[in-house]
Amino acid sequence: MQFRTTRRRHVKGFLGLVAMIGLVACHGGDEPPSNGANALPGSSAAHGSGAAAAVAVAGSLPVELRVGVRDVPLQNHAFAVTLQLTASSPQPALRLVLRGEDGLDIQGPSEMSVDRLDPGTPKSFDVTLNGTGQGLHLLSIDVMQDLSGGGSRSFQFPVLVTPR
Repeated sequence: MQFRTTRRRHVKGFLGLVAMIGLVACHGGDEPPSNGANALPGSSAAHGSGAAAAVAVAGSLPVELRVGVRDVPLQNHAFAVTLQLTASSPQPALRLVLRGEDGLDIQGPSEMSVDRLDPGTPKSFDVTLNGTGQGLHLLSIDVMQDLSGGGSRSFQFPVLVTPR
């Protein structure tokens, strides 16, 4: 049991470092990017928020997940996040389940489904979150095949909630 706690601290520390590097990279310049080449559909280029890959923590389902934060996550304010799921091989009937760590609430939706995901054709989902506590929080996303005995893959994405 102690191993899980220690491992979670190491993963959370690593994800925190990745989040800080991403924030510096996204918000380091005074000028917004001139093109939205890295932005997810519907994301705000004015905030410099492009898509970042979520860290895969378990599973072998051949899917990748990118997360785009549209607005600066402020404490006790709802903010939009776009999830973009891509497969490297055809995937029938997938289900996504989202969980927020304490201090990060999923306002909707927390479960989504995809009838079919073709390789190279990303599927996007909009999700609304609310950071009830300031600091670094983890958004966990499980992607599972809806078929019995199907595969799965779990992702985590750090979200830095700032005070108002």
